[in-house]
Amino acid sequence: MGDTTSSQFTVVWNTAGRDTLALRETNTNGCTVDRSIIVTVNPLPTVSLTGPTTVCKGSLQTFSTSTLSSGATIEWQAPRLGSIIGANNNPSGVNIRWNSAGRDTVIARVTSALGCVSQAIHVCTVSELPSVSITGPTEGCKNVVRAFAPGNVTTGAQIEWSNPTRGTVVGSATNTAGVNVMGTTAGTDSVVATVTSPEGCVASSSFAYTVNEVPDPMITGATAVFVGQEAVYQTAAVSGHS
Repeated sequence: MGDTTSSQFTVVWNTAGRDTLALRETNTNGCTVDRSIIVTVNPLPTVSLTGPTTVCKGSLQTFSTSTLSSGATIEWQAPRLGSIIGANNNPSGVNIRWNSAGRDTVIARVTSALGCVSQAIHVCTVSELPSVSITGPTEGCKNVVRAFAPGNVTTGAQIEWSNPTRGTVVGSATNTAGVNVMGTTAGTDSVVATVTSPEGCVASSSFAYTVNEVPDPMITGATAVFVGQEAVYQTAAVSGHS
């Protein structure tokens, strides 16, 4: 490339193999001499990447390469939106944890045994996790239905409410607007909502609440009386109960 009559010029070697570079030099007296050198053009290493083109934020994904030529080495470049987990020079593949949503690339840089370098690029879209944040009462009485809401669920997402350990879901367990739960056993419990976005990304939220025991009074007194007769009825006094 450039002026081929100057003392220096650049050659771009396009094809692997052996080739000849020839030089003819002429002095001021018009005398010429020819010289040449044999140049061996080494091939670039071949490499291709396979892996998912769409991933979810927070997920750990594996990307693999084709079989490298004998003696070749590889270096995986950390993507802008993720981080490499483990070795970055594994010839068989790399594990990447995706930390942020957006569009990014996975790059493998391969060096052949002869020192020639090539790289492969794999484009990947990192999808945001769906949003879910449960709100509802923090306590309530046993055998009373309580309503819980998931907050602003991502448009197009699906939801599944899990049965709590001390109660049951009343009605639909896939309603994105909320769920009704009846606590059947006193104690601390939680309601869990698992949301799946249209891209297949999954997030869940848990909301803790207390199921309070209900009083269990027993009334004692006469069950058969006359008109005008006084009768006394009573129940056991429990501290704090009204």
